[in-house]
Amino acid sequence: MGEKEYKYEKRKHQICPVCDQGFNPKCGKQRQICCSKTCARILNWRTRKPKERIPQSNGYIWHYVENHPHAVRLHKKMRPHGGYILEHRFIMEQILGRILESDERVHHKNGIRNDNRPENLELWSISRKDPPGKRTIDWVIDYLRKQGWEVKEPDGLINCKTRRC
Repeated sequence: MGEKEYKYEKRKHQICPVCDQGFNPKCGKQRQICCSKTCARILNWRTRKPKERIPQSNGYIWHYVENHPHAVRLHKKMRPHGGYILEHRFIMEQILGRILESDERVHHKNGIRNDNRPENLELWSISRKDPPGKRTIDWVIDYLRKQGWEVKEPDGLINCKTRRC
């Protein structure tokens, strides 16, 4: 019995950082930080850093930002001052230096939703929802280039030259 009492004396009395109650850790290595699993979960939700990028099944990417007016909290236990916005909108806001309006849409020129390079994004200002996918003119340009045509786009106009052989 004296040996067990010695082991229990090694355990130092600690105070739970969540509920401020005193407790003796169950293991002798002092790994237990909280008094219970419930307090440990609460501490984990308070202190853990959220993921910077979360891919969606539809191809878009959520980007974590602090103190953004359009940020969405993806779950109820998330930090109240942070949230997620779509990454292509965040990148366009960084380019323009302002927050996007509700009637402004960010369009991917090549139609790939997770390709958020600044040269692939363009801003559309429309009062209704834009059609999904690529613009018809972008599809035509890609098709002509795949067929071997040389296509130039000066000022939004298309000039097709002779086919290269």
